[in-house]
Amino acid sequence: TEIAAWLAARHGEYAKAHLLVLRAELGFMAADLTAATALVREALANFASLPAPAERAWAAAECSRLAIQRGLDGQLPVHDWLREAAEAYDLTGDRRGREQALALAVDWYRRHSPATVRMHRDRDLLQAVNRLLDSMSDFGQLTREAMRLAVEQLDAERGVLLLVSSDGDEDVDVTLQPVVEFGAVDAETRDHALTYSRDVVHRVRETGGSLVLRDARTEGDRLSHSMVTLGLRSVLCVPLFVSSRLVGAVYLDDSRRAEAFGDSERTLLEGFAELLAVAIENSRGQARARRDYEQLFDENLSLRRDASVRYRPHNIIGGSLALQRVMSVVERAAATDATVLISGENGTGKELVARMLHHAGARTLKPFVAVNCGALTSTLLESELFGILADVASGVKARPGRFVEADGGTLFLDEIGEMPVQQQVALLRVLSTGTVTPVGGGRPIAVSVRVIAATNRDLMQDIEDGRFRQDLWYRLNVIPVEIPPLRERRADIPALAQHFVAVFANQQGREIPELSPALMSVLMQSGWPGNVRELQNYIERLMAMTPGKVLRPDPLPHDLQKRARSVGRLDRGRTLREMVAELERRQLQEALERHGGNQSQAARELGLTEQSLRYRLRRYALPPKRHFRRTR
Repeated sequence: TEIAAWLAARHGEYAKAHLLVLRAELGFMAADLTAATALVREALANFASLPAPAERAWAAAECSRLAIQRGLDGQLPVHDWLREAAEAYDLTGDRRGREQALALAVDWYRRHSPATVRMHRDRDLLQAVNRLLDSMSDFGQLTREAMRLAVEQLDAERGVLLLVSSDGDEDVDVTLQPVVEFGAVDAETRDHALTYSRDVVHRVRETGGSLVLRDARTEGDRLSHSMVTLGLRSVLCVPLFVSSRLVGAVYLDDSRRAEAFGDSERTLLEGFAELLAVAIENSRGQARARRDYEQLFDENLSLRRDASVRYRPHNIIGGSLALQRVMSVVERAAATDATVLISGENGTGKELVARMLHHAGARTLKPFVAVNCGALTSTLLESELFGILADVASGVKARPGRFVEADGGTLFLDEIGEMPVQQQVALLRVLSTGTVTPVGGGRPIAVSVRVIAATNRDLMQDIEDGRFRQDLWYRLNVIPVEIPPLRERRADIPALAQHFVAVFANQQGREIPELSPALMSVLMQSGWPGNVRELQNYIERLMAMTPGKVLRPDPLPHDLQKRARSVGRLDRGRTLREMVAELERRQLQEALERHGGNQSQAARELGLTEQSLRYRLRRYALPPKRHFRRTR
């Protein structure tokens, strides 16, 4: 009483619900069944309102267990409590608890079945439940076995299992479809089963009961034409529910004798249907998970195949001589498993080349995993690459590491020059042994990974300065690939610009605009210090700011803006055409000076033909200096 007063004073709903369960159990001990039943009902309602599904399941199962142990289950709604316990355990995902509740339900059915058939039939029921719960992974096998057991156990002539084809929403007319048949089931029997199972659905919604026709001849107005045609004597149909949601119905009939089904058969089939409904739902969930996995796997495989086509060297945009040389090396390197070191300035497309090496090789359908070594601290980089064991530090969970994730495929180490020396030693060990040891120790893990590294640094200078290990450089630099900056392959600029214009036009849902001659001239004159990435960003900016059908160079690229300001700030009265012409003239002069007057080389750098170059020299009246010469 003191504890009760203490709890009541604090209005603890959770504690109050537990107290109600305790008082109900005392009521069972004192055989005060009316009060005990009310207390259980109130306790379950309190747990449901908290909400506390795990405690509600425990309370319903515990009260049922005590009632069965004391032989009071015939006088108490134990069947309802066990159903509520199974549903609550199902909500929490507690399979063991649900199975225990179902076992209690089977015991309850055993106690209340007729003595003449109880022992043999219930033994089969117990075995059936165990088999069904063990075979939930195969939906077809589960449903076929279920109907065979139902027909044989109840000595029925025929049986049909029907499942809903909708979500079973109370506001929607559910559609029942026959999925499994057992016995002499023909088309008319199937239609009859559909008719009576629909009747069960509506009847359950109205009255909460199943449908039992003991003797069809006494049904009068309810005797349908199909029953007369089939010569049916007895019909039993019960619904399948999961968490108060209709999932189907089990239909049995018999034309051999009347009174084939009665209250005991209905009770037993209802209990069997309750277990079957949960097993079917779980099996369906596993089947859906398998289908989703297979679909994701197929989509992943399809995407990898598409990527392997997309990243082929022949799909690279551009045709300059410098790019062709790079692609020639890439094609030969892709046919091997050798380590590759890609060097080049930022924005030249080093990761694109790495993906080409992966997708053009034998590992194309395996993972491609990229890690930016410059974006992580030394500690994080080590665990990111090699993995980490659980509880190495407080709250740390186990992770496999990128090497393990890339097993069978390719690991791309971007900005390898930023990797700390300590991690360089660990990386060298992995490249030497082919095994990875997670942070925290543990057993080494064998991996088969092709490593492709990339850097924008001068690693030879870093080696001299002690920032990069020479032995690691030897391991990585088996096949070197050097990507030239965009300014050294200007012939690729028009194709790249057209490609980016088409991409952004598609994103914006507009027609592909035309590139004006002035814009093309500006594109060819810019030095593009940010390389292809800067060109892409510049085109995107023009597409966003120019709604018309023709793109013009407004604003200019950043390097041309700076150059224009440094060369006399370009008079404000001058037109854009005049400014572009001035910039083009200076580009021609500088290109010829860089190549000692060699017009062929200057034209190749500027992406022009020699005829176009000579035309522009005459147009801008550039002085024909002696060292300006042509060579073929």
